[in-house]
Amino acid sequence: MTNWQPIETAPKEGTEILLTVKYRSVKSRVFTQVLTAQFCKQYQEWIATSGDEIDGTATHWMPLPEAPPAE
Repeated sequence: MTNWQPIETAPKEGTEILLTVKYRSVKSRVFTQVLTAQFCKQYQEWIATSGDEIDGTATHWMPLPEAPPAE
């Protein structure tokens, strides 16, 4: 089962989400990365929660899962 949704429906008010990003390598291979990200209104682009820039194309998103209960 998957809850991935089209990127056009992603929240853009600063909510942290899981984001899939497609990249094309130098040899024209396509690969996908999944990372946590937020939309930055100031720059009108997705920013990885780690602070890294995203150079690929965001294609899908889903809400972050709930954290496991504290033990």
